[in-house]
Amino acid sequence: VYEAAKRTSKVTSKTTRVVGGWRGTLGKWDSEGAISLNQNKLSDDADKQSLLDKSTVALQAGLLGKAGGYDPFVLNNPESAYLPFLTTTSHRSTSKLSSAEWKMSTPELFTLGGESVGFAWGLQGSHESIDDVADPQMTAGNIVNFGATSSKASRTVYSIYGELNVPIAKQVEMQLALRGD
Repeated sequence: VYEAAKRTSKVTSKTTRVVGGWRGTLGKWDSEGAISLNQNKLSDDADKQSLLDKSTVALQAGLLGKAGGYDPFVLNNPESAYLPFLTTTSHRSTSKLSSAEWKMSTPELFTLGGESVGFAWGLQGSHESIDDVADPQMTAGNIVNFGATSSKASRTVYSIYGELNVPIAKQVEMQLALRGD
């Protein structure tokens, strides 16, 4: 529909992020903790989108020479012929990610054969989600040359890990690690 000029799309993305942490020593343990909160909001508004149902009726009427129809072979159709089948679509999406972590380590948990055995352990947790809402006309397949789906999902993951650094010989160390998610 050249009479309506080009489509325009306005996309806005707003991101917020908050991070905090602590690092220090608790007794003989080096410790570190952190929290991170993230969110992104997206909006996408596009104008001059052709509705499939209404444009099909307007094209059929125009090709048959009926009044009020849109004729693609006419140089300048009146606004009354194409404005009824143009619309603005809207897409909204929000994604979030939050995480927390705590870890501790010591170079000498105990001694083995006169050598220090180091130990480290940690906990992690995260949650992420998305809420993606497409325009109802796009989801229904009623926008010419466009389609879309909406989605909503989330997941949470927890982890724990531990690691030993064991001296085997003067120049050889063995690491034993275990992790569970």
